[in-house]
Amino acid sequence: MLITPVVLPVLALANISPVQFGVLLISGLAIGLVTPPVGMCLNVCSSITGLSIGRIFRGALPFLLANLLVMLLVIAFPAITLWPLTLFW
Repeated sequence: MLITPVVLPVLALANISPVQFGVLLISGLAIGLVTPPVGMCLNVCSSITGLSIGRIFRGALPFLLANLLVMLLVIAFPAITLWPLTLFW
């Protein structure tokens, strides 16, 4: 998130929508927060529930795969993120 002000002008020069970049950034951060070994969400859930990180990761795996699929679809088809905006403007 700290590099966004640096990267955003470069992406504007490459004609990449800031909305698409935001969706990819947030999706990437969500994936990073639930992947071991540093997955902070896994550590928080482990300390709250007392369960092992491995057991929590097995439960979170379907959601991680869904996030990966969404990220791949947004990369492959940028219109997916921009289409809802056309409904409002």
